[in-house]
Amino acid sequence: MFDIAIRDADTNYHTDPEELERVWGEYDLPVSLAVVPNHGPTRSPAIPEDYWYDRDPDERFPLAENEALVEYLRDGVGSGRYSVIQHGYDHVRTPAGPEFARHGNLHERLVAGRDHLESTLGVDVDLFAPPDSALSRTGLEAVKRERMGTFHYLTLRGRTRSAEVVRTLAADALFKYRHAERGLLAFAQDLYRLWAMGDRSVGLPARPEPYRIDGGWEFTAVSLVESAGIERVKRQLRLADELEGKCCLALHYHDFRSSRFRAQFEELLGYVRRELDPNFVHCEALFD
Repeated sequence: MFDIAIRDADTNYHTDPEELERVWGEYDLPVSLAVVPNHGPTRSPAIPEDYWYDRDPDERFPLAENEALVEYLRDGVGSGRYSVIQHGYDHVRTPAGPEFARHGNLHERLVAGRDHLESTLGVDVDLFAPPDSALSRTGLEAVKRERMGTFHYLTLRGRTRSAEVVRTLAADALFKYRHAERGLLAFAQDLYRLWAMGDRSVGLPARPEPYRIDGGWEFTAVSLVESAGIERVKRQLRLADELEGKCCLALHYHDFRSSRFRAQFEELLGYVRRELDPNFVHCEALFD
């Protein structure tokens, strides 16, 4: 048996609780929602197009002001269907980059966002998923300072060059090599693209377990993306099953607006239940 968690990102002030219910109401699954505390105006399928452009750049929309959504989330957490992960502070992406890869006051933003989620929803928030999966060194330091588990990709970008980092990268390289599906040259090229360039499209396997690095715990998720198909995700799930490990399936509720994406998800879910031995959990259990 292996633990599998579903991480659904981008819930925010603009989210219609009826859309979340249309997505998850028909599946008997625990789901961890990565929630944006105070969404700002930026291009995103998670907010109406009227809020993409021509807005006050300092305008923010606190989750607490959507009373219907707050009630829905509280009920979902209370029933055990949902758990809550912090997803940035405002999720605003500028030409300079994603939120937690460009700001200098990231610790203050992290703490303010966490406090808002905890006070609004009545939950403890111990996990952080950075917007666009991008963290600067300052962002990493802020998350580790708050002792939050982090969903991140193990690359050299934004890392200190400590002995701990070197050991972790070496262990990760060995794991990836042992489970690589192509030759040595292709593996070396993919590893370089992943570690040095942050290119996650290479599809190298992620260790199905949390790893401790830079003084905190991290976990690498596998993303379900409509354009990429499901075979790479199946390989990762099979590996987690074979090793009796853990896997986090990352997606977005607004992806389900595509009938093709929903069909992919349901095919993947059927495959997991039919061919593997899953134990569906919230994301918090992945760090146990």
